[in-house]
Amino acid sequence: MRSKKLMTVLFFLAMFTMAFNMFGAIYDSVFYNIDDVPNGQLVAEYNSPNGKQKILCYEVKTVLGNGVRCSLSDGETERNIYWNTKTNEKTIYWADNNIAVINGMRIDVETVVYDSRGGIYDETL
Repeated sequence: MRSKKLMTVLFFLAMFTMAFNMFGAIYDSVFYNIDDVPNGQLVAEYNSPNGKQKILCYEVKTVLGNGVRCSLSDGETERNIYWNTKTNEKTIYWADNNIAVINGMRIDVETVVYDSRGGIYDETL
């Protein structure tokens, strides 16, 4: 009798743990936002060929290790376009006025965002 109660308690504990983990995974995959990443320390600026905008590169220390955040600035506004954890690499250059290459990722700075948690996505969709 005692063993049956123990098995029932363990079963419900395992079900609760599994449901909690599934909820956390679904929440992270649906509700993450690149605007919620840490600020970090500015380490470099890269002006576009036409000089109208620039990419600001930040080094970020997180509990997961080092990360790199890049944002696009037009002098008045700034928005995140790149986030990658577990890296120190900061290889950044402009291919043209609208395309930047950040650590090997070609990003159309007008519409595309790269987030290592979810990959590349188009903000216009």
